[in-house]
Amino acid sequence: MLDSFFYWIGTTYRIELYLGGAKIAGLLCSYADICAAALLVRISDVIRKRPPSKIRYSILAVFALLTPALLLPRQTLYFFIVQFAVLLPPYLILMYTAFTEAKFFVAHVREKYRGARFDDA
Repeated sequence: MLDSFFYWIGTTYRIELYLGGAKIAGLLCSYADICAAALLVRISDVIRKRPPSKIRYSILAVFALLTPALLLPRQTLYFFIVQFAVLLPPYLILMYTAFTEAKFFVAHVREKYRGARFDDA
């Protein structure tokens, strides 16, 4: 039974199917990455008790709006170029926020850990 399934996949699988699957995966991954970056930016804003970072949120919003552009390319090379262009800025914001806010996050966790009381049960 499995051999016929793999034979069917091998004989019917086309580059168009791969590109279609990659487009759907690209959309989902892009939105997940943008949500993760926005969440990290929000956490860092809350920990540092500052107003929301309008520039970072604006950049993330623009690229969230540009994400459906992943559906436009009809060739895999162009798809990967568009995917790179759409995903790079959110990743850069994610990395920048993680590196610049790490010491504040660690200090916040230490403060909460020291303030917590644990009962020996």
